[in-house]
Amino acid sequence: MACTTLNIFSTILLLSILTNSYALDVLRRNKTIRDGDTIVSGNNEFFTSGSSTNRYVGIWFKKKSYGTIVWVANRNTPLNNTSGMLRIDNKAIILFANATNTTIRSSNSSTFVNNPVAQLLDTGNLVFRDDQEGGPDNFVWQSFDYPGDTMLPGMKFGKDLVTG
Repeated sequence: MACTTLNIFSTILLLSILTNSYALDVLRRNKTIRDGDTIVSGNNEFFTSGSSTNRYVGIWFKKKSYGTIVWVANRNTPLNNTSGMLRIDNKAIILFANATNTTIRSSNSSTFVNNPVAQLLDTGNLVFRDDQEGGPDNFVWQSFDYPGDTMLPGMKFGKDLVTG
C-alpha cells in the first residue's frame, strides 16, 4: 500500500484490546460493538481498532507487520463521528452509522441463521455463521470473499463460476 493509503486507513473504527490475556473473538446477537471496542482473534494476531475524523471498520495485524490493513468493511463510506456500531441479526453483520440505524454496510446473507455469530478467526477472516451448525468452518458469509489489498493464507483468488 502507498503511504497515503496507509495514512487514510490508519484509523480503523470500533473495536482497543480488552486485555493481553483475554481474547474476545465472537460477536453474538444482542451484543453491539461501538467505537472504541475491540475484538481479537484467539491467537491475538488480528484485531480491529483506531481513532480519527474518518472512522472505519476493519481488520489489521496486531503482532506481525503491525498496522498492516487486511480488510476494510466501509472503505468507500467512512463514518464521520463516533456513533457508529456493529451488530448482527439472523441474516447479516450490519454496520450502522448512528442511533437512527442508517445502514452503512451489511454482509447481506440470504440465509436465515438461528444462532448467529460473527467471529474473527485466527486466519484474519471475519465470518458470519450459525453457532450451533457445522462448526467454525461452516459459515454463511466471510470477509475473505471480499479481499482488500493484502492477501492472506487461505484466501482464494479468482472468480467463483457458480456464484459469480
